[in-house]
Amino acid sequence: MNRRIFSAKLALGMFIAVSAAGSALAQAPGKPAGAAKPSPAKPAPPAPPAKPSAEPTTKPAIKPLQDPSEIADELHVQAEQAAAKGDWPTARELLRRAWNLKQSYDIAANRGLAAFELKDFAESAEFLDYALAHIPTDHDDAQVAQIQKKFDLARAEIATVRVNVNVEGCDVAVDGTSRGKAPLAVSIYLAPGRHGFEGTAAGYEPAREERAVDKGTQVVVTLTLRKVGDHSEPVPDARLPLWPAFLIGGLGVAGLAAGGGLFAVAGSKGSQATDAIASVPAGGCASDAASCQQIDDLRHQQHTMKSAGVWSLAGGGALLVGGVAYGIAAKVKNDAASVRVSPTAGGLIVEGVF
Repeated sequence: MNRRIFSAKLALGMFIAVSAAGSALAQAPGKPAGAAKPSPAKPAPPAPPAKPSAEPTTKPAIKPLQDPSEIADELHVQAEQAAAKGDWPTARELLRRAWNLKQSYDIAANRGLAAFELKDFAESAEFLDYALAHIPTDHDDAQVAQIQKKFDLARAEIATVRVNVNVEGCDVAVDGTSRGKAPLAVSIYLAPGRHGFEGTAAGYEPAREERAVDKGTQVVVTLTLRKVGDHSEPVPDARLPLWPAFLIGGLGVAGLAAGGGLFAVAGSKGSQATDAIASVPAGGCASDAASCQQIDDLRHQQHTMKSAGVWSLAGGGALLVGGVAYGIAAKVKNDAASVRVSPTAGGLIVEGVF
C-alpha cells in the first residue's frame, strides 16, 4: 500500500502520503487524458411502464463509510489538505481523530510533524518515535531521515522519562493521564517542569511521586506499590554508602606512595652524606669545618625523611586496611538490610535478595 509523509520541501512541512484508497475518497476519478470522443449511441427503445411498488425506489446517492480504516484514510486526506494550507491546528485535530480509528506509522508520522510545527515537542516525539519503530524497512530513506531529524530536534526540547514499577500490569498515569500498563515498553516524553507520576493496581495502595524535569535530560522514576493491608513498617534505609570505602582506601594508597617517596629521598640524602665524607681532607673537620657541617645537615635530613616515611607508610597501610574493612562491612550490612520480614496469618513472609 502506497503511503506518503509530509514532505519537508514545503515551507512549513507537508504530508507523507495517505493510502491510495484514502486518496480515492478525496476526489472522484476524472476523464482519461486524450480519450477519443465516443460515437453517438442509437436511441434505446422506450422502456415498458414500471409497475407500481409500495416500497420507495429512491436510494442514498452516497453510501456512508462504515469501515473505520476508510474513515481514518478520509480524515488523513483532509489533514493533508489542511497542512498544505498551513492550517496545522486543523491538521493535527484531523490526525488525532484518524489515529483513534487506525494506528498506522504514516498517521503517527504526520501527527508528530504537525505537533512539531505547533511546538508541542512532547507529542511530536511520542508519535515520531512510534513512526520510526513501525515504518517499513523499504520506505523512502529521505523521509525516514526527515522523521529522525525532527525526532532528535523534538527530544532536545523535552525530557525523556522511564517509569519503573514493582507490580506488573499496574496502570501508570502521568499528570492524571494513563500511559499504559507496566512494564512500559516505551519512554514517556514530557515538557520541562514538574509532573506527577502514579501507579495503581487492584489489591495495592497507589504509589505517587512528583518530579521536576529539564529539557534534554533522561530521567528514571521508580514507583513502589504496597499491598493493601500490609501493615509491616517499611524498613528505614539502613544501608551504608560505599563511597567512604573508596575515600579511605584512596587516602591509604596515597599515604603508601608518599612513604615510598620519603624513603627514596632519605636514601638520596644518605648517599650525598657518604660522598661528602669521602671528600673530607686528611686533616678532618679541623681543616674543613664547612664540609663537616654539610655532612651533619645531610645526615639530619636523611633521618628526618626516613622517620616521615615510616609514619607515612604506617598511616597509609592503616587507612587502606580500614577502607577495605569498611567496604566489606557495608556490603554485608546492605545485603542484610535488603531483607524484610512481614507477619501474616499463616506465618512469616521473608522478602529480599538472597
